[in-house]
Amino acid sequence: MKGFQAKTLALIDRVNAILAQYDGPLTLRQVHYRLVAAHVIPNTERAYKALSARLTAARRAGLIDPRRITDRLRQANRVSCWADLPEFLRTVRRSYRREKWTSQPVTVEVWWEKDALAGVLEPVTDQYEVTLYPCRGYNSYSAPFGRGGQDCGDEAADGRAVLRRLRPQRPGHASGHPRPARRRLRREG
Repeated sequence: MKGFQAKTLALIDRVNAILAQYDGPLTLRQVHYRLVAAHVIPNTERAYKALSARLTAARRAGLIDPRRITDRLRQANRVSCWADLPEFLRTVRRSYRREKWTSQPVTVEVWWEKDALAGVLEPVTDQYEVTLYPCRGYNSYSAPFGRGGQDCGDEAADGRAVLRRLRPQRPGHASGHPRPARRRLRREG
């Protein structure tokens, strides 16, 4: 293909193979981490930016289906509209779920380090109506103390807040552990 080096074409083939393993689109970061895990590229900001540029060029050239890579951070905001009242009522019927967690002694939330894998975890957390909170690679100092005016974990009736932050296991990185967050909540919250 004109304008692409053999190395870039091989990368594009790897990316298309990764995309073919999933029913829906992936984010650029998901593709990046799959390539890092396969030892195709290093886990650096420079490699990420280079991958972004190469995949943009590949999509423009028609070598990768542009609908297979999504950008979840840039979404259009529009008020929900329906053609008529019956269509709205069908939507309400499909969307209604009775709140199950308010009567429980503890509310469960899943905090995940990487936003890139939110799409993989959402079907499971949705099934159990559990809040999924992608931390986007770093922990917010403010987040455990409240989001939208609610205490983290909707604090249990006995005053306990349960916090478990999950992180992917990578060579050379410590595993996710809740103790530092618990200490900070006890100390400051």
